[in-house]
Amino acid sequence: MSSTNPQQTADSEQVHVKFYPQVWDNGYALTGDAFEFTVPRDDAIDEDGELLEDNTAESDQLRNHQNAPKKARKWQGPFFVTLEEIE
Repeated sequence: MSSTNPQQTADSEQVHVKFYPQVWDNGYALTGDAFEFTVPRDDAIDEDGELLEDNTAESDQLRNHQNAPKKARKWQGPFFVTLEEIE
């Protein structure tokens, strides 16, 4: 009989996303505090089942995910996104 913790199983199927807004200052993009949220792992993987790379067009699309905070979805300036699997 398995003693798998249901919460642990659920977390392992989630990916932690950090959306970093940036603002321009004297020609430099300065990074602000991240907006953090989680998405199902299936929404953050490529066709090979690998986690999307950070700071790419593909991972940047997660800012439009339904779990993303409204601030991230409406951000008009530059930004980047990082991903981390929850263990």
